[in-house]
Amino acid sequence: MNLQDVYSESSGILSSLYPEGASLTLINSKIAHCYAGATGGALAADTRTTVGGQPNSITVTDSSIIGCSATAGGGALTVSRSSLAALVDSRISNCSSLGEGGAVFARSTSAVTVLRTRITLCSARVGGAMSLSSDATATLHFSTIMQCNAHVSGGGLSLLDSAATLFRTTINGCRAQGINATGGGIAAYRSTLLLANGSSIIGSYASGSGRALAITGSQVVFKLPAPPGRWIAGTLCAVYRAACPTIEDPADGTSTQDPDCLRTASECSQQQNLTAIVDGVACQPTTFAQV
Repeated sequence: MNLQDVYSESSGILSSLYPEGASLTLINSKIAHCYAGATGGALAADTRTTVGGQPNSITVTDSSIIGCSATAGGGALTVSRSSLAALVDSRISNCSSLGEGGAVFARSTSAVTVLRTRITLCSARVGGAMSLSSDATATLHFSTIMQCNAHVSGGGLSLLDSAATLFRTTINGCRAQGINATGGGIAAYRSTLLLANGSSIIGSYASGSGRALAITGSQVVFKLPAPPGRWIAGTLCAVYRAACPTIEDPADGTSTQDPDCLRTASECSQQQNLTAIVDGVACQPTTFAQV
């Protein structure tokens, strides 16, 4: 199936999925030069359903999306509100957004899987190739993000309150090139990022800080094996656990971290049992770095 030169005032040129549990699968297809006035220049999935309902999903296999654009986000693809998307053995090139995610924009607990896929020459204000926000997640396996650009941050990938895992994936030659732009390869803000099985960020540039990585309030981990020529800083041999929860005082609305959790945090970091209890206090769950 081929689709090109299509215009939409809203979202998702090919499919905007609202009914609970709806799904779309494209195989050996081409989408070219499509445009959306909001999000999802080629494709958009949105789950508008009650809590516990079935998510909507899009799967793209052996296909290409070329030259598509969107005003707000997701030049090629947008997934929202717990929707799912998978890009398999596919190619996205020359897509753009005036907002977030030149190729892919994922938000609001949605999830994207990218397998053996190549994203090239895409651009956006934030996240030249991909932008994740509001507890979205992305997993990239054996894929490449190459020569993508952002004006503000995240030439290849931008994370905001989200999480991404890269397995043997390369971000190559991406740029954050506006005034004082950050994170030529990846920009992570209050997020978690795992680079595993030789994943690498090479040849990236930022006009401001973080040629490869710009990290703000985030946890970024290289998991061995690292790429040749890289090294990983030594860290304390400890069990890394989530931060202690906050407790709000109803009298004045102020918040403080749980004092019992803080009191036992040091001892918990030495307990290998994932569900350890110290002095009657349950230890916090381990972070993704322990995987």
